Amino acid sequence: MVFLIGASSLDNLIKKIPYSRRPLFGRSFSIPGLSFNINAVNKHKVLQNLLASRGVLAQKHKIVIWHDVINNSVTKHRSNNYKSFPLTELQKTLSKLSHRIEAIIYCPRAGTNDIFNELIKTGIPVIDVRKKLLSHRKQHDPQILVDLAQAHPSVALEAQLLSTVWRKRNVLRELIKRKKKTKNRSSSQKKRQKKRKQREAKV
Repeated sequence: MVFLIGASSLDNLIKKIPYSRRPLFGRSFSIPGLSFNINAVNKHKVLQNLLASRGVLAQKHKIVIWHDVINNSVTKHRSNNYKSFPLTELQKTLSKLSHRIEAIIYCPRAGTNDIFNELIKTGIPVIDVRKKLLSHRKQHDPQILVDLAQAHPSVALEAQLLSTVWRKRNVLRELIKRKKKTKNRSSSQKKRQKKRKQREAKV
């Protein structure tokens, strides 16, 4: 069973939608401001400290990292003395914890760079929210994309994402592969349609 870890976005969702607490009871941990950034003023909000041998999350494995934790890590804020965590250091930290992390749920926050490709290099499966958790229509909906890029996406959108992730929690890696297969099938259908039209044109 996976264990979900998030910051303010996840914490806000759980507080505002009581029913979301049931499936997550004992299977999640969220604190506003949580990150991997060692420059954080409050060291109790540095995730690797909590995952250390004497930390409150020392025994947790099969961890799923929510997008707000990653974005907090690379965002300058007064809570970290306006010092973002260097990407190379974030990669090293995640790589060291890769045996305990099942997946990272990621979407870039407005004002930050898209570090999806860099996260993949850690060896941890990374689920791109925009491509893997949104329908084709919503992937191209400007309002949805703007909402998703906020520091705190709407509760409704976060609830949808959490519902999908939790439903697929035991097959998150397959979720990534399954989406790729769907894309390949679509490409094959287009090729068949093109060949059929060519044959009809000859007749």
